[in-house]
Amino acid sequence: MKALNLKNISWSLIISAMMCMVAFASCSDDEKEDVNITFPELKEETHVVGDEIEISFNAPVDWQLTSKAAWCKFVNGDFEDATTSGKAGDQTVTAKILGDGQDYINDNTTEIVLKMGDKEQVIYKITRSKKAFSGLTIKSVPEAEGEEAVEYSAENPIVVKGCDIDTNRDEYLVIETNIEDANLTVGIKEGDNPDWIKIEKDNNKYKLAFNKDKKDLDPKYSFGTDKGGKIIFSVMTSDNSIIGTAEIPVAYEGLKEGVLVSSPAYPNLRISQDGKKIISTDANNKSTVYQDKIETEIITRDDEFEIVTFEQVGSFMVFPGMEPVYQADGFIFGEDAVTDWVDVKTNGTKCTITFEPYVFSYNYDNRGVVVMAFPKKEYEKIKNDLEKNIIVDDYINPRYQSYVLGAPVQTEDVVMSFTTCIAMDGELFPIANMIGEDCTTKYDGEEIEGAGTDNIYTSNIFSMLFSTSEDGKVYYEIKNGVDGMILENDEFDGFSAGLTNKAGKDYIVLSTANAETLPLQQGKQIKVKSSNGEVLALLIINIGENPF
Repeated sequence: MKALNLKNISWSLIISAMMCMVAFASCSDDEKEDVNITFPELKEETHVVGDEIEISFNAPVDWQLTSKAAWCKFVNGDFEDATTSGKAGDQTVTAKILGDGQDYINDNTTEIVLKMGDKEQVIYKITRSKKAFSGLTIKSVPEAEGEEAVEYSAENPIVVKGCDIDTNRDEYLVIETNIEDANLTVGIKEGDNPDWIKIEKDNNKYKLAFNKDKKDLDPKYSFGTDKGGKIIFSVMTSDNSIIGTAEIPVAYEGLKEGVLVSSPAYPNLRISQDGKKIISTDANNKSTVYQDKIETEIITRDDEFEIVTFEQVGSFMVFPGMEPVYQADGFIFGEDAVTDWVDVKTNGTKCTITFEPYVFSYNYDNRGVVVMAFPKKEYEKIKNDLEKNIIVDDYINPRYQSYVLGAPVQTEDVVMSFTTCIAMDGELFPIANMIGEDCTTKYDGEEIEGAGTDNIYTSNIFSMLFSTSEDGKVYYEIKNGVDGMILENDEFDGFSAGLTNKAGKDYIVLSTANAETLPLQQGKQIKVKSSNGEVLALLIINIGENPF
């Protein structure tokens, strides 16, 4: 192999070659400087977690994309990276919005930077929306077996349960709130509910009731969402920051369904023969007399009620010291019922009842009717068979007892009568004779001249009654008395008679100075007169020998 002989190479040739190489290199750099790099137009977008963004651009040179936030990464197969790069050409890169570091309070922003060659520029500004709560449910809590929960929403309002008449009791609607994220709570801030609703909180449950202190609203009337307003449920973080709300409209159903009260009520009504005198006796045997009519106010939901009348058939039972008690033996409904002598008129919530006169035959000494008022909805349930629903085991269904306005019984004219009493333990008690009857009975003897009435009673007592009575006196309770009564007496031997009133009842009172020396006497008369001198009753006193 021959060695290179530099002596034979022309230096001018070497210099020419080197100049060509410099010229070539200079030409290559000029070509790079001539590449046109154009960045995509800046985009600003808002996205939520899970969104994917397609980024398209043309790169005439090598390129690199960089995300400035860990929650925005580029999808590369099964991997997600904060940067991605490639060679020149048309490009489409997918970026994904992740949930890293997201909270319920703030939106987050980031930028995506594109670098081509030695140039770079922000091509995307991305806002990630703050975390949104989900899975909030507001439902009723079933009270009875088989009852289904009701889910409330803006389209399905909460209906607050109606009050009862008894102000010591509230009818609650219990609702329950739930949300998926256990780190969140749901509450009702003060002032975020209408003031007609009373709210009690128990963990995630709320008791909603009508606020009876709200004086401008009557609890018996229902109203809708236009008047009821809304309850605002606030979703809060652990530091009580509110991150969202749910507004649920509310309505009120009115007075508790099925409740009806008449004020006053008229138990044990006795009607005079002419229909003008009405005697109402309560459970304490206290009587109140009305003239011509009785009136009552009906309290029920939305003032909607129906009057029902039917006939009752029965007789009076008499017990010593008590007003006669009517015992119903049966009830008649429909066309066969005789109820037209009772006239029931309603005007709004007021109910007025009047009675027709009656001439009694020897076959009948009384006639009776039951007058009831049913809440409208309750009436609609039973109207097709009133008798079957109202009468159970020969009695008025206990469920409907409170609907009875009155059970008037018309009898022959009520007259004055007497019951013998003595004082014991500070009260007056009826006293019976040896065979258990009242010591005072209706007189059935011959006509008494100058009596002035056929309403005559005989009282057979012993002097020992005076000493048995703790105050030494014998009393006669006056049944069916009148105002302004006066007494007209015979001359008595050893005792006196007068009028007194105790615990709202009128009495004739017999007094003696010495019961042990009280002489026997028969036929001593006491006339009870009205203020105009009419003799209302005659009481004949017989004081007999003590039996032992």
